[in-house]
Amino acid sequence: MSGPSPTRASVTSTAATRAPPSAVRLVATPESERWGTVTDFAERHEAAAAINGGFWGLWQSPHGITAGGGALWERSTPDPDFGHFGVLASGRGVVRGPGEGEDDRSLAQLSEAVAGRPILVAAGQVDTAGLDAFEAANLRQPRTAVGVSRDGRTFVLAVVDGRQGHSVGFTLYQLARLLVELGAHRAINLDGGGSSAMVVSREGGLVTSPARGRWVRALGLGEEETRQVRTEDGATDVYVRGVEREVMNHIAVIAPPPTHDVAVRGVDSALADGLGPSDRGVAVLAPARSSPIRLGQLREVLIPALYLTAPALLLLGVVVLRRRRLS
Repeated sequence: MSGPSPTRASVTSTAATRAPPSAVRLVATPESERWGTVTDFAERHEAAAAINGGFWGLWQSPHGITAGGGALWERSTPDPDFGHFGVLASGRGVVRGPGEGEDDRSLAQLSEAVAGRPILVAAGQVDTAGLDAFEAANLRQPRTAVGVSRDGRTFVLAVVDGRQGHSVGFTLYQLARLLVELGAHRAINLDGGGSSAMVVSREGGLVTSPARGRWVRALGLGEEETRQVRTEDGATDVYVRGVEREVMNHIAVIAPPPTHDVAVRGVDSALADGLGPSDRGVAVLAPARSSPIRLGQLREVLIPALYLTAPALLLLGVVVLRRRRLS
């Protein structure tokens, strides 16, 4: 992680390198295991690494093509605005834009899938035309992305921190250049913001610094982002690892122990406009924290109910106040 600076972004990346399907494989969340933190999913599957997955809507249902455990989710339907990253039954990875690979034959070949948008990399180059047409492409945010090599046998997973004093995030153009640098022939943007998180088991678990979730911020729960502690060398800022939130689905790397050291590396952001080098040694990270609000699959009932009843409760409050004033 980098030290406090408004012009830096912390980037963590890992890759499942070329190997026989029995040695290294990627899995996504089965529908029965939806809604948990990335740490939850990684621990459940004893994964070497894991990241958050695709987007969901107001009613807590997935956008676009979603699959896990060898089957499409029952609530998975094509969405004209969303493409997907998928793993075929052969173990080969694919990245498809909106409308691509959505016929019955192609969907039947999918074993795992998460939806995303927009396409970041096409034919090994930044998809500038596609990004130019995407309204939020120039916003600096926490980001998560996945890419595949030309032959679909190498997967690249990347997470960028943001919305914090020590990390301000990437634009989608910067994210695309990162995926090109890491060797992706085709790549897609996944859910970001407070959802972005990466777990690497050999590094002790969560290796990114998630931003605090919207409900945690709104209710004032959890610690502040930074605090000062007294060390032998004097006062030192400690950067808390944010709050890891529940997400709808995930991607995990299932792999045997490596035969040699595989570094989890911060990326020198020469690829990002105006960013200095990442200086991971400056910030001292406190242990990761999980969100104090854990709804699990109950959120599919509770959150829609909250949205539906909130206007009525607000109207009721206005009526009660008006009557009190008149009485």
